[in-house]
Amino acid sequence: MAVHRIKAKDAPVKPKPAKVVKKPPEKPKPTKTKAKSEPAKKRPLFVRILLAPLKPFVALGRYFRASWREIRRVVWPNRKFTWKMTLAVVIFVAFFATIISLLDILFGAILNNLIK
Repeated sequence: MAVHRIKAKDAPVKPKPAKVVKKPPEKPKPTKTKAKSEPAKKRPLFVRILLAPLKPFVALGRYFRASWREIRRVVWPNRKFTWKMTLAVVIFVAFFATIISLLDILFGAILNNLIK
């Protein structure tokens, strides 16, 4: 479906019929038969009871492993870029601290004159 821009001076435009693209017939994909694996067996009840107190430590270990993998993926900035951004933040903070201080002095002077 085509989109046409219509201007006030243009005559109504009839949309052109869409071209039909014929796809080549698909070849049937060969199906692979997988050997049915047995579902994972549950551990016996007494083993699950013995291992239950260890679950928080296992989860904590998984968390630290995943965190370490994520930290290794991070692209850390180089020293030059870090100093450049640090300088930008310091300048930004100093600029706005100056503006806020000047406004504070101005509004303080106005308020003192109104109170007197």
